[in-house]
This record gives sequence, structure tokens and C-alpha cells, in this order.
Amino acid sequence: MIKLDVCCGQYKHPGHVGLDIRDVEGVDIVHDVCVFPWPVDSDSCSHACMMLAWSCIEPKYRIQLMNEFWRVLSANGILHIVDQYYKGARAHHDPTCYSCPNEWTFLYFTPAHGKYKVYEPKPWKISNYAYDPDAVLSVMMTPIKEVIV
Repeated sequence: MIKLDVCCGQYKHPGHVGLDIRDVEGVDIVHDVCVFPWPVDSDSCSHACMMLAWSCIEPKYRIQLMNEFWRVLSANGILHIVDQYYKGARAHHDPTCYSCPNEWTFLYFTPAHGKYKVYEPKPWKISNYAYDPDAVLSVMMTPIKEVIV
């Protein structure tokens, strides 16, 4: 099992495999995150993270992005996404970014919430959802995968 740091740039977390479109120091897999599938085996990751990059993903790719995280994570894997909170002071400072997440964003990915029915992506369980109105939003999720006994 590997730990995957998606859109890591030169700031890859220690002990992780870095995937980024830019070929910079620290990136192990040079690949456009919006081209699917990623060159990562299914169910091969125990942990995946995306730090301060959700808002850089063109919205039309976000459902596919979450489905790709679901594919590469193991049944007990953990996805951790952190990005600028939509009301935070730095939420819209980068001219290349799109919308920042808010309290509702990741509810569209969990069958426990009515918003899931809008798109019905691969299912997730949210284990932690926190935000600071002046800073960032953080969500930790686990893919809901059928366990064959």
C-alpha cells in the first residue's frame, strides 16, 4: 500500500508518492490529475491527500476526481482534502482557481445526505468535516466499498 499526495508540487508529504502535472522536485508521477485513470493501481493506496488544490480543479472534473480517489484507495483507505474555505481571506486570491469548497461541497459524495442523489458518484463516508471561516476547510473521507467475505 502507498500513500498518495495528489497535486503535491514541490511540497510532497514525507513518506508519500507525489502525483502532479508539474515535473518538479518531489513529484514521483508526472500526470494531469484531470486525465483518468491515473497511472496508479486500483485499491493500492492506504491514504491519499490533496492539499490546497481542490479549488484548482475545473468543476466539470470534480466528480470524476472523487471517483478516481475512490478507485485507488483501499476499502479502509482515508482521503484527506484541505483547501481554502470559500469565505476565507485567501479563498479567491489565485487568478487560476475556481470555486473554493463550503459546508455543502462534500455532502454530494455521501449517501448519508440527500444531496448524494443529485449526481450519485462513488459513495464515501465522511469521518471528519471541519472549517475555519477565516482560513481552510478540511474533510476526511473513507470510500464505501462492498467487502466480499
